[in-house]
Formats: sequence, C-alpha cells, structure tokens
Amino acid sequence: MAFRRSFAYKTTLKSLFFGSKITYMSSSSSSCLRILKQAPSTEKLFHKDWLSPIEVVKIFNTAEPNSVLALLNHVSKRKDFKPSEALYTVVITKLGQARNFDAIDDIL
Repeated sequence: MAFRRSFAYKTTLKSLFFGSKITYMSSSSSSCLRILKQAPSTEKLFHKDWLSPIEVVKIFNTAEPNSVLALLNHVSKRKDFKPSEALYTVVITKLGQARNFDAIDDIL
C-alpha cells in the first residue's frame, strides 16, 4: 500500500490471461522514470529500438523490485510491446519480493 502512495500514475493494461483491462493506481512516475533512465540495466527500455520479449524479461529480471510497476507502465506504451507469460511471472515475482501484494492483485 505504501508503494501506491509513493508513485502517481494510472495505468490500464490488457490482462494476458483474461483479455480484460486492469487499472491500478500509483503516484509520481515521472521522477521514478527519470531515475530508471539512468540505470544501465533499464536504459534499453527508453530507446526507440525494437525489443524482443526475451530482452524485456531480462531487463525486468535485473530491475529493482519496487520499480517494476513504473517499468511495466512504460514498456506497455511501446509499439513493440508483446505481453508474455514470462514477463508477468517476473513482474509478479518482483512485486512479491517488494511485498507489494495489492499491486499483484491489480495485475491479476
């Protein structure tokens, strides 16, 4: 719950498993995204180059657990974004590590 208060953005994602739309709230993503752009492990997400689903999963594997929602929000806006079971598995695992169980419920 504290994570939701620390970031301020609203995201709508298509659910991989059910095809429905999911909306979740957080707060101040612009400052978080500025920090993430500087991280060597996540900077590829901010380039215009095409990314394969495997590359996206690798980036999420190296990301900090508390930053995955901001990254998921950003990557889902890319034209080349293709959601995969592997990506959602990594996101849910990272959110579990951050003990952000409310966000896991929102994604599912």
